[in-house]
Amino acid sequence: MRFYHGTCQSNADQILSEGLQPGYLTLCLEQAEYYADCAAEEHDCMPMVLIVDAPESSLKADMRSLEEPLTFTLNRLDLSEDDFHEALGEDGWPEPDDWKHSLALSLCVTTGFVPAQNITVRSDECLEEPEWLTSPTELFD
Repeated sequence: MRFYHGTCQSNADQILSEGLQPGYLTLCLEQAEYYADCAAEEHDCMPMVLIVDAPESSLKADMRSLEEPLTFTLNRLDLSEDDFHEALGEDGWPEPDDWKHSLALSLCVTTGFVPAQNITVRSDECLEEPEWLTSPTELFD
């Protein structure tokens, strides 16, 4: 399955030659660009967005993005952070292997190692959301 990974030029060079060590992936270009800008600021280099073809067997729920959701994730759901956590309740949190639920909520998953041949630099390509991706607002109904 293909995802975006936001990073900076120096990290991208290493990822493109050695592969992606466990990292964060998203289907949302805006989210990947946000992470790329953060990495670029931290490392004082250009932001880059990569396209990563990660095997589904390597994907896990991104618990950090659920514990501390980004503002645009909350805006997408039209919820405050408190309302987001209240809506999840105790039973709404995905299991670590439930990456599809995590992706629907936060647009983010984590992956194990992905080899360099499965990674390219994003040009103008936009990824399509898979048909099975649940509308996040349906998860709170």
